[in-house]
Amino acid sequence: MGIEAAIAELERLYPGATRGETAMPGNRYYETAARLDYHLCRCSHGDPSYGIWEFVAEGPQGGAQHVGIDASTLLITCGPKGYHWHRRPVCPA
Repeated sequence: MGIEAAIAELERLYPGATRGETAMPGNRYYETAARLDYHLCRCSHGDPSYGIWEFVAEGPQGGAQHVGIDASTLLITCGPKGYHWHRRPVCPA
């Protein structure tokens, strides 16, 4: 799914969620993330120490890109930091 579909799904899953700066068109993280195909990361939600839904894509150089949410602020964010930042490999679609 595309980045806008991932953001819309997070808004549905987390009522009251809003886009942070990195989830806005024109932001460098958004623009990098917008070129990728995302899937729901079941790892992030299934890990009791993390516990939130996010979407993940593998970047062109093998790194993970995330569309996620900060549970404390309900800000939706895009970029390389997320569940798979330190946990490799990226989960399969």
